[in-house]
Amino acid sequence: YKLFWPTQLDFVRLASRFNATIVPFGAVGSADSFNYVLDADELLNLPIVGDRIKEFTASSPLPTMNEAGDRAVEDEDAARFNRFVPPIALPKPTGPERAYFLFGPAIETENISPNDKEGCAKVYSDVRQNLETNLEWILETRERDPYRQYISRQAYKSLTGKSPPPLPLEGAQRKALEP
Repeated sequence: YKLFWPTQLDFVRLASRFNATIVPFGAVGSADSFNYVLDADELLNLPIVGDRIKEFTASSPLPTMNEAGDRAVEDEDAARFNRFVPPIALPKPTGPERAYFLFGPAIETENISPNDKEGCAKVYSDVRQNLETNLEWILETRERDPYRQYISRQAYKSLTGKSPPPLPLEGAQRKALEP
């Protein structure tokens, strides 16, 4: 897994502008349930189709703002990062993998000005560290999950009449709260 992380603090600045609470969370599993035929870059590079996708996404709003708090003017790389182009994917014949989600502690932004670069950088660092910790825990834990695969979950349900038990979160909560 590779975490794509923006280099600018725009999401923290936007959150602080509206006194929003940031809740970092990790999610793993859905991508492992599909075979990807074409990803976003491959779609954008297709003749004719790629141009149509670029035209369509060019009119989409971007989730960023500039120093004045207005919609930011984006360069090509930043625009590509901020626009969502869904891949073409087919479900795996083995069925869906179990999905894992882990929410970290809420981070308040009410006492941070969008223009406070140091304060926004600190929140940005905290969110990133928490997200990386959550993803690390999820990836380590799912390797030990006996119900990760669809077949094992269905077998458990057929034998017991109940859904498989969820993963214990005690270790995750401690790890997410460690400094």
